[in-house]
Amino acid sequence: MFTWMTAKRWLLRRLSLILDLSRHILPRQSSRRLALVGCVISVLFLYTFLFGWPGPNIYSNKQPAIEHCVADHMIRKGISHPLVNGQAEDGTYWRENRVAFAGNGFLGIDMALDRRLVLLANESGRSHLHTGFHPLVDVQMPLASQRDSMAFADPVDGVARSVHCSKVADKCVCISQTVYAHRTRPELLVQDVHIINPSTSSFSVTFARRRTDWEEHKKGTSSSPVFTKLFSLGAKNLLVAVQCSAIPTKTVAIRPKVEESFRFICAVDSTTAAENGNAAGGASARGSQAAAVTRLSATFARLYALSSDQLDQEHALAWKELNSATFHISQSKAPNALNQPQIDTVRHALLSTVRATLLENGTGTTQMTPMTTKTADQHQREIALRWALVVRRSAQCYAGHSTLLTPSKLWQRWDDLRTALKTLDIWRMTLEHRGCARLMRGPTGAHGVVQAFLLSLSAATFTTASSPPAAAAAVGAPHTLQHQQNNSPQQERANAGAGDGTIRLEIGLDPESELHRHIQVDGLLVGSSGAVRLSMDFQLDLSLKPFVSLRTNASPALPSSSSPPVLYACTAGCQEAPFQIGEKQISLAIKVTRPRTPIIFVSEHADQLELVRKTLHVIEVVDAPAHEQHTVDLHKHGGPGGGGLPTLFWVVLVLVLIAFHLFLLKLLYTEWQNASGGPGGAPYSKYSKRVLFRRE
Repeated sequence: MFTWMTAKRWLLRRLSLILDLSRHILPRQSSRRLALVGCVISVLFLYTFLFGWPGPNIYSNKQPAIEHCVADHMIRKGISHPLVNGQAEDGTYWRENRVAFAGNGFLGIDMALDRRLVLLANESGRSHLHTGFHPLVDVQMPLASQRDSMAFADPVDGVARSVHCSKVADKCVCISQTVYAHRTRPELLVQDVHIINPSTSSFSVTFARRRTDWEEHKKGTSSSPVFTKLFSLGAKNLLVAVQCSAIPTKTVAIRPKVEESFRFICAVDSTTAAENGNAAGGASARGSQAAAVTRLSATFARLYALSSDQLDQEHALAWKELNSATFHISQSKAPNALNQPQIDTVRHALLSTVRATLLENGTGTTQMTPMTTKTADQHQREIALRWALVVRRSAQCYAGHSTLLTPSKLWQRWDDLRTALKTLDIWRMTLEHRGCARLMRGPTGAHGVVQAFLLSLSAATFTTASSPPAAAAAVGAPHTLQHQQNNSPQQERANAGAGDGTIRLEIGLDPESELHRHIQVDGLLVGSSGAVRLSMDFQLDLSLKPFVSLRTNASPALPSSSSPPVLYACTAGCQEAPFQIGEKQISLAIKVTRPRTPIIFVSEHADQLELVRKTLHVIEVVDAPAHEQHTVDLHKHGGPGGGGLPTLFWVVLVLVLIAFHLFLLKLLYTEWQNASGGPGGAPYSKYSKRVLFRRE
């Protein structure tokens, strides 16, 4: 019978035979150093055979070495990018992507190629105004034989980035630029330039801003000039004024082993000017121009006096709030599949073309408290009030199938800025015509776009019954947020809860065509208080049937003494009693009905779902059918069975091989010491050999 002891004795006999043969082949007094070198060579050969030679970074060996500089720089700086995060199967798309857009709904700019200022369209209906003004500073460094660059938008931080690297003295010298249109100060454009010189030699860089045909106005010798231009927009004129910080007039020497940073800002102002076809119109236009120059100079001086840390913090906190609701879909290797990087890019660009009125300082309908003077509780309280307004305006949004459908005009590739803006216009028209116009316009602005975009991807709809007059009045008032901020906490909770029980969420994803991939929705606002968020996690079980996991996330704005937020849910048809959703996750099987109904109903009140069960009439309710294995394999591996054996099998196999060879090398070394008469060792005697090779 085969046992572990039998196997051990068999292995020892074979090893002894190998050692005996080696002693006959190799000299008795062979050099230990030579043997050690042989062991090292054997280990290296084994490692190369199993894993191959390691590349210098995330890029493959087939790419030129200069491209490694860009990747290594982004990794060192912690810059998020699909190539760095391993989310991009083909890096060609990202290197050929010609748009890196940054905006705040008032102004925008593409720092990849266009690099000219764009005044984004507003609710008045005018199209985007391409001004032709170049506000960004160009950084020029000595020419090198090897150069590489990449420009892209960063959806997490709400900025556009570019990295330019050159080989100087066999070192990667990189110029990293970050551009953002300030989210809470819509008139401000910020450009940061970081130059890293790890080489042992210094070099010089020059800064330049492209010339423009705009009219220049300069006051004094110390202030930077103000540029103005009048644009004709049909029946009216638009006067645009821009003032930017000065740039170094001389070349700047970058010393070895140092990193230099520079910041440049621009302030933008636009006003409607009178016609200048006659003398009176001309005088009025000149007066408007003088007033715009004076106003912009004061604005620029105020912005220039603010610290960089304050501006960066305000912008980061604003984008963090807008990114609090997210959508994630698993990576697919199927041809023309829609993946997470494309979704994040479109979402960031769409938010960048809409004003965040609830966050802006001193503009729009609300006057928000400066972020630097708020306490943590005040900040969280204001966030809850803003999102509560979003929930109350979400009724009837979104009506239609999921926008995950591809190929589609919504997900077409962007070759230039005009193509990108045209696609984003299609997105806004689609969402508005699907019931989200009230949510996206008015005071909610970018906050409403966050909610509408998430609802469209999830095929989710907020349905409502007839609301009480008080609730309708609260929804229709554009100054609701300002009014609530002046109320007592009890009044705020009462106003936030106005209309409770009149709105519910319905999820309409198709189990057969849209739930064969892992989909996760986090932070979807459902509670009328603006402090309760819903998380949904759609997955497949072992039999490839879809199911969903639900839980709620409480906002820090809720008092610690209050009870945890609770929602209620039922699956398609609502044939069972509503399930309670709390902070502890629950899982529900996805069901389908005939005729088709939403797969999930969610509400703050269980009696609403009881009403749905009584008024929803279906013929049958069954579990959603299991997906075909080849469909799942197509997304996971790019084809049926393309993945081969599981990854865990190969990991275990490699570990076993490494352990075995290490054990073998240890045995060989020990036996070699015994054979050479090392300390405490002696060669095997004939008796020991007879014992080892004795037959059972």
